[in-house]
Amino acid sequence: MVMKKKLLSKDLIAMSLYELLYKGIPLEKISVTELCQKANVSRMSFYRTFNNVQDVIISYCDDRFEEFFKIISVKKLDIEQLIYEIFAFIKRYKRQFILLSNNNLQTMLIDQLYYYVKYVANTIAPKADSKVEVIAKNKFFNAFVSGGLYMIIDQWTKNQMEESVEEVTQEIFEMFNYFKN
Repeated sequence: MVMKKKLLSKDLIAMSLYELLYKGIPLEKISVTELCQKANVSRMSFYRTFNNVQDVIISYCDDRFEEFFKIISVKKLDIEQLIYEIFAFIKRYKRQFILLSNNNLQTMLIDQLYYYVKYVANTIAPKADSKVEVIAKNKFFNAFVSGGLYMIIDQWTKNQMEESVEEVTQEIFEMFNYFKN
């Protein structure tokens, strides 16, 4: 029961933060007190889960990554399918990504993206062919992939995600093929 209440409070806080951002209130102007009032939770509930307002965004993204990883971990995907799944998942949360972009908050995600890529590379690569496993163990691989992925997500978001997931996947895969040849 306590865990369910904590999860409910966490979700209410996240939804309230996104609502305040959607109303045009800059993140740095949103106080913990204002956020708790909007979410109808106590400050104590807030501080049981978060250290500050920025942590709400990071936590929300972490929760979405866990959701994404559960989806891809049960599938045997090649690189093109993995790229498609990444962008299909991001498009599912289009409103939140655009909101972060419009508030210049997407840079908060770069460090998280690095850890997500590293986790996926270390978890999925051993199941893939040996070439993928060797590349994933390269010490610069995670930085390269997460930086490129971040910039593609950033540009796609600034473009209001006008391109379809299929188009984004195709363009990325064409880049891979260009460098492969």
